[in-house]
Amino acid sequence: PPPAWGPFSVWEFKSQAAFVSCDFSAAEELPLDDPSNSISGDESVTRTFGTPALVIAEGSPFAGSTVRFYGGAPSEYCQAGQKFTVVGDGPGSNAPIRVGNWGKPGEWNPAGFLASATPAQQLIFDFPLFAPAPIAVSAQAAP
Repeated sequence: PPPAWGPFSVWEFKSQAAFVSCDFSAAEELPLDDPSNSISGDESVTRTFGTPALVIAEGSPFAGSTVRFYGGAPSEYCQAGQKFTVVGDGPGSNAPIRVGNWGKPGEWNPAGFLASATPAQQLIFDFPLFAPAPIAVSAQAAP
């Protein structure tokens, strides 16, 4: 893992191939929300699932579904599991989906995370701008 974590950000990939390979060359960085929208002083990024135009994943397990792909930069964060797939087959709830582990590297999954959403549902990524650096443990000889 990197020696320190952050600053964190949210990027939307335009294809499943870019998402899988953590290729940010055509990805769009999403702007931070107004600070008054944050919880616990964290940063947040909000995106409504149905806007802008959706990506249709072809030749994948999501074929025929509307899908959106998100990842965190730099690519080392994305490869470590700071990535999120949202499929447009949600059960009809319009309650926001909060992604609370975006800034918690210890909770990332190398395969990423998956959720289902409706077109009107909001995706809210909550995260601190920086996370504490990992604690270095040094071995000491017994007295």
